[in-house]
Amino acid sequence: MKTIYCIGDSFTQGTELADADHFGSTYPGYATFDNKDSLKRELNRQWWNKHAPDVNNSKILLDKENLRAWPEKLKRHLANISVVNAGVQGKSMQYIADTLIKDLINKQYQVDLVIAQYTDPIRLEFSEGGSSFTLFLQNKSVHKNQEILRNALLNIETDESLYFRWLTQLVRIQDFCRAHNLPLLFVDSVKVDRHYKNQFESVAYLENYLQESVLAMIDVARSFSLQTEVLAAGGHFTEIVHDKFAAELSKIIQDRKLI
Repeated sequence: MKTIYCIGDSFTQGTELADADHFGSTYPGYATFDNKDSLKRELNRQWWNKHAPDVNNSKILLDKENLRAWPEKLKRHLANISVVNAGVQGKSMQYIADTLIKDLINKQYQVDLVIAQYTDPIRLEFSEGGSSFTLFLQNKSVHKNQEILRNALLNIETDESLYFRWLTQLVRIQDFCRAHNLPLLFVDSVKVDRHYKNQFESVAYLENYLQESVLAMIDVARSFSLQTEVLAAGGHFTEIVHDKFAAELSKIIQDRKLI
């Protein structure tokens, strides 16, 4: 049996895929990309921001999400495989690179294919008191020291420096996989690099060095009709998007004979 190791953030983990079942009649429902749904999308996001802390640390809910997320759905299309879903909501590209390398060096999993999903360049990884944390530069932190650090970084970091940091984490992943003869696919969620790509001459050598993402979830979501409910309350994609993403990704894997 072949093993596929998948890692990323909430879009890999499957965040929100079990929320409707969990909240029942109090759940506000899904939304479309239609402009007519703009108010509904905003109200849904406000609801989710209020209720997300109640469910984000639930192991029971996490297990249900994993079962509905695209990594698990690869099994429907690829024969005789097992899947590891190492996605964790809200994590940075550095966390993804660190975790992938640690897991595979420690041989926690015997892996035949790696799929790494992009996360946002504005997330940075730091350590405090012996444990690591991910800092969201766009969000205020409730922790005093982290908020001091965030404000300092906002005065230091630029789009160019953040993008450089992000690209170097992709290089770490790519070079590690090449060194260990592991096939690798990069995939995307919402085209997180769209504001940075091909904008800075100083990092063009890294862009040219790296292999491209083979598939983005947002492209899959927008391939449905405009009236299709593809957005969960907090803005993550609904299960039909995960279904189709897994089907299209499986075809890429088969066409390239990666497994």
